[in-house]
Amino acid sequence: MNTKKVTRYATSLGLAAFATGLSAQSLEEVIVTAQKRSASLQDVPVSMTAITGQVSRELGWETGADALNQVPNVQMDPGNARTNPQFRIRGVGSEDFNVAGQSPVGVYINEVYINNNRSRGVALFDLDRVEVLRGPQGTLWGKNTTAGAIHFVTQRPTFETGGYGLMRVGSIDGEGTTSTFEGALGGSLIDQVLAGRLAVKVENGEDWIKNEHPNGEDLGEYDGVSVRGSLLWSPTDRFDATLIASYSDFNGDPQNQHALETNLYGYTEPRSLGFDTNQESNKLWNDSDVTNLTLTMEWRLGDWTVNSITGYNSVDASLRIDDDYSPIESVFWQSPGEADQFSQELRLTSSAEKRLRWIFGAYMFSEDLKSEYDLNFSLVPFDPTGEDDFSVAHIFGQEAPPANAESLVVKSFEDRERDSYAFFVSAEFDVTDSVTLSGGLRWTRDEESIDLKLLNYWLDDYAPVSYGKPSTALTGVLTVFDADEDTSWKEPTGDITVKWRISDDLMTYARYARGYRAGQYNITNTDPSDFSLVDPEYIDAYELGFKATLLDGLMRLNGSVYTYDYSDVQVYIFTEAGSVALLNGDDAEMKGGELELSVAPLENLFISAGVGYTDGTYGRFVSDAYNRTGNRIASTPEWTANLLARYTLPLGSGAALDFQTDWDYKDNFYASADNLPIGYSGQRTLGNAMISYRSANDSWVVRGWVKNLTNDEYNTGIQLHPVATRAAYGLPRSYGLTLETNF
Repeated sequence: MNTKKVTRYATSLGLAAFATGLSAQSLEEVIVTAQKRSASLQDVPVSMTAITGQVSRELGWETGADALNQVPNVQMDPGNARTNPQFRIRGVGSEDFNVAGQSPVGVYINEVYINNNRSRGVALFDLDRVEVLRGPQGTLWGKNTTAGAIHFVTQRPTFETGGYGLMRVGSIDGEGTTSTFEGALGGSLIDQVLAGRLAVKVENGEDWIKNEHPNGEDLGEYDGVSVRGSLLWSPTDRFDATLIASYSDFNGDPQNQHALETNLYGYTEPRSLGFDTNQESNKLWNDSDVTNLTLTMEWRLGDWTVNSITGYNSVDASLRIDDDYSPIESVFWQSPGEADQFSQELRLTSSAEKRLRWIFGAYMFSEDLKSEYDLNFSLVPFDPTGEDDFSVAHIFGQEAPPANAESLVVKSFEDRERDSYAFFVSAEFDVTDSVTLSGGLRWTRDEESIDLKLLNYWLDDYAPVSYGKPSTALTGVLTVFDADEDTSWKEPTGDITVKWRISDDLMTYARYARGYRAGQYNITNTDPSDFSLVDPEYIDAYELGFKATLLDGLMRLNGSVYTYDYSDVQVYIFTEAGSVALLNGDDAEMKGGELELSVAPLENLFISAGVGYTDGTYGRFVSDAYNRTGNRIASTPEWTANLLARYTLPLGSGAALDFQTDWDYKDNFYASADNLPIGYSGQRTLGNAMISYRSANDSWVVRGWVKNLTNDEYNTGIQLHPVATRAAYGLPRSYGLTLETNF
């Protein structure tokens, strides 16, 4: 064992959790719960990355996108003001930002599945770790995990008093100030019986996007408050229960977006507009209130353990955008919605010390969702010459409007219920001292019902609600579509794995898994003909991998290769009528791999790196006279890469200076299955840098940091849209200081 006197690091494959002030150099063991048991990450036969909570604080990460940029073959589009993100793992994901959308990436908070898109914009604070599992995880993780699972685990209460406080102040390109306060305090309430922890995060930012419209408002402002309280009750050595309650209130402007083409009204946005300028006419907002309640209980009954996980999630959100992305008042859109979900899981687990180890479980999930979509389309086009007689009426199959009509209102009301029930079993058996065979089966029943109404009417004015303008309906409300439907699906899924531990420092595995994503009713808020039932999608995944510890524990190298048979793929496309709809493609083929490295090559130097490759194309995919056969999978870079390096300079009395930089690279991709040139996004590379001073024992830490070091202008996603295809832009260079105390 190498005993050089340098900083010791803990690693999570491609990322370092820095434990400072210690005297031996090694890569510390990271414990994860990917298989519903505590195990070393190096012993888990699946491609995964774990990120510790200390890393997220040290690197200044505030959102899931910040963290996932350092994970190979994982992408995250933060959505509008980061409250409704879309995740993608190995090219499998969704472009549906709607409140009712279902992602094939399972997102979990403290083992509770979070279904609603607008509940997934997790504020990163007081975390224990984030676990990212690649590939179908249908047996133990269950619902809608054909792509994989992302598990956010918060810090639990302990009987030792401790906590931290953090203040971060920064500036976005010198235009808008940002500030964040974050802190946690926990400890014993009743000695060895009851412990508690309270964590809070308060964040705000000023406008930094200049709106060049004479009556428009500058953009970029946001305010957020998140509070989490936890209680641990341990009345005996055989039982404990943890109650976690959290609330988050976030209000912020939607992301800065620019139209990439001439819009429906003939307006072309100047190419001179950058990611720090805008010219939209309507007032924008994005509000989200999220509540989570989780109760976990564990009974230890000799060789058996019983676990209960009860979860409740509630979200009340409203999004309002200027849908034409122009200085004229032409298309206004807003979408209020609310959802409540309840879930319950029970597991019976055998001893981890036996040659045969097993888990039996049952799961139920219920969600009630209500949403509304309001669009207001002006009938007055952008027409500098005064000669254009364009009208939007034909888009919706309407007769000619009344003579004095100035806008068409399209509204939809949706009431959707989803229920899911499952039973599962997973087992592993040590065939020899070095070979383990494991497998699992899960049976799932999903039910969905929907009550949908689509209405429209003419107005004598273009009157977005936020303006409070008086207007008169020129025709009675016309119900153009009314649907009341329900359906269900039943599917078995499973996996089988062979793990071979060649030595104490090298493990290889071969894995097969079948994933299933439930079907759903497809709706759009403009075209009744797009209402349809979309079938489930399936993935048969084959994976080979290895995990190696080298150089007497100073280096870890983990890799995997995979191939997917992807059938009945659910994908968003442009229809021939010009709307956007969800439908099933026939199939797709995908293959690729990941390689992740963590190494301490020199005294006080740590490096981590990762690279991911995904080659995905649609098979036969013909609809609405469009042939997408052979097109690249939507929103999927072929290559992703990440690099992090940190050097520690010891000072007197145990203090130290840290010099750190991290970079991530994403290859080019197309935003939709159509592979249209307008939806092409080029490659980009982003880098950050930080210098930190740490006092002895890390009691005080001061950090100076810069994000987007090279001030690259880049988009986080492109959305093809009937009114105007638009790109959402990421943040320009930002910089600031962080002061942290630990106790």
